[in-house]
Amino acid sequence: MAWKFMGNMNFFTKFPADVNNKGLVNPYLFALFPVGKKISIRSDYHLFYIQHPLINDQGMNEKKYLGFENDLSIRLTPIKNLEINQGFSYYIAQKQMEYLKKLPDHKRIPIWAYLMISYTFRY
Repeated sequence: MAWKFMGNMNFFTKFPADVNNKGLVNPYLFALFPVGKKISIRSDYHLFYIQHPLINDQGMNEKKYLGFENDLSIRLTPIKNLEINQGFSYYIAQKQMEYLKKLPDHKRIPIWAYLMISYTFRY
């Protein structure tokens, strides 16, 4: 259930291993925009920081900022009991993510998308 609070990209799910015992700070904000009775758009903004600096290859402290994640989703309820969710997430990483062994190249932008269709049977 870490994705509920740590973003859909799942970079941070196992603590303290995922941050090399350095602690994680994740201030986030979400905004929900109703477009009509049947459509809503949601955006979750995550900033990731470590509490204690990482040490780089030269033995120097690195900055604590790890990156930014945005999770966008559209929810559609066209008829009663049917829900369609489309989501798209991306992560803008910093070099520090390479020191955590979370990304091989911080300059590449990881993305993830999904489509979920749910129908609830009601008698």
